This record gives sequence, C-alpha cells and structure tokens, in this order.
Amino acid sequence: MKNGMKRLCANAGIFLSLLLFPWWVTLILAIASVFLIGDFYELALWAYAGDTLYGTDASRMFHSVLLIGGVAFFVFLVERAKKMTRFY
Repeated sequence: MKNGMKRLCANAGIFLSLLLFPWWVTLILAIASVFLIGDFYELALWAYAGDTLYGTDASRMFHSVLLIGGVAFFVFLVERAKKMTRFY
C-alpha cells in the first residue's frame, strides 16, 4: 500500500474512532499510526479536535496549546527513534 493511502486510512480511522469509540481506542490507533507512517504530524490536529470535542473546560486555551505541543514533540521523538533503529 502506498504511503498516501496509508495516511488516508489512518486519518479516516482516527476520525471514526474519535466519534464512535472510547478514548483509549483512539490512543492505541494514534500511537500505531505514528509508528507505521512517517511524519504523521496530523496527529496534533486530531488531538486538538478530540480535546475540543470532549474537553471539560473551554476557557483553558493554554491547556490545548500544551496538548498540541506535546503531541508534536512526541511525534518528533518517535521519528528520531525510528531513524536510530535498524528495522525502520
């Protein structure tokens, strides 16, 4: 499967899991997508969408900024770790 099709399927899966499944299913799918797809920075947008949909307090914009920054940093660290391993 080409990289574009993998990315499209991962984005569709995360979108559906955000709407239909509990948060931990979305988390497992998101972590798997980060490891299987290179430079999957769309995860930060999905994290923001999930926080917007199911967040408890809308007046805490700083919390959302920290969430997006943390997710982007996590994806960056995983990409660095993947370059250091032999099987990627």
